[in-house]
Amino acid sequence: MEEKIKNNIKEFVNKLETTPIHNAVITTHRNADPDAIASAYTLSKLIEKVKANVKVYIILPEGLSALSKRLIEYLNVDIKTLSPKDVDSEFWESVDTIFIVDTCSLEQLGPLKHVVMEKYGKLKVFIVDHHFAHKNLTKLAYTTLILSDARSTTEIIFTLYESLGLEITETIANLMLAGIVYDTRHFILARPETFNIVASLIRYGAKYATVLKALQTKMEIPERIARLKAAQRMQIYRINEWIIVVTHVGAYEASAARALLDLGADVAFVASEDKGEVRVSARAKEEFYKGTGVHLGKDIMKPLGEFLQGGGGGHETAAAASGRGSAELALIKCIELLKNRLKQVTSK
Repeated sequence: MEEKIKNNIKEFVNKLETTPIHNAVITTHRNADPDAIASAYTLSKLIEKVKANVKVYIILPEGLSALSKRLIEYLNVDIKTLSPKDVDSEFWESVDTIFIVDTCSLEQLGPLKHVVMEKYGKLKVFIVDHHFAHKNLTKLAYTTLILSDARSTTEIIFTLYESLGLEITETIANLMLAGIVYDTRHFILARPETFNIVASLIRYGAKYATVLKALQTKMEIPERIARLKAAQRMQIYRINEWIIVVTHVGAYEASAARALLDLGADVAFVASEDKGEVRVSARAKEEFYKGTGVHLGKDIMKPLGEFLQGGGGGHETAAAASGRGSAELALIKCIELLKNRLKQVTSK
């Protein structure tokens, strides 16, 4: 592990251990996927072990994804979560700290965005993430642990457990493994350190076969329809040797973008629009990133989020943005940003 990363972890742990925390909230992005809920739950257990007499609440902006629901049900994990509607202003007055995990922009917090902004200066904001984060979120932070080389936020939480010398139970090990398997697309995106962590989790009692079964789910009809509509509506661009596609759907943007890569696209931008809010999911093949150096999170989704007066970020080959506007204009901007970035790359 690089010395800089070690220092980042050490600083975060020091802040966690020395900061007075009485009532804490852990939250994550909308429609929490397995990495998000695994990170939130295992972090909650870590905080309870490190801080005496602390109360920790997990509040999910828009609940769990279908796969996350299946995961915790299959693993028989009792995870108590709240929605923003379950708490009132009196509750928020009692909260002194909020931990935001697996979230790269304020917009991903949905209805909790306004709470975080309104409580700025009163809430201590801890951020743990592996995405390229937007400054509209990080500027609010009391401290951050953002490791963009990590392939899942769960990997970072594991590192915190190891740094603190905390016990990793079989339940925690299984959830951590599930988060890693999901976010690395079954290790397609894994790095060497990922496998070291997985080996440790298995030694702690994680059952790989069990986790795989927990993550297996039949794709529901609405998601299948969204993928088909995305293909039906897509526009195709050829930029140099790369095939770029844009399209719009009502939901399941990320799933549709992945499907379009499987169909043959090198880069896919999929937008959805609802009541003036627009969300864009972007996916690219590894070959595109290696061939161009274009980082979807930093080079495309971050400026797109700013254009939409919202936020954006993510990884090299998987990123998202959201804000105000129309799906049509957002997709036009995606192509414009990508073309400009490719011109910069080829002119070097």
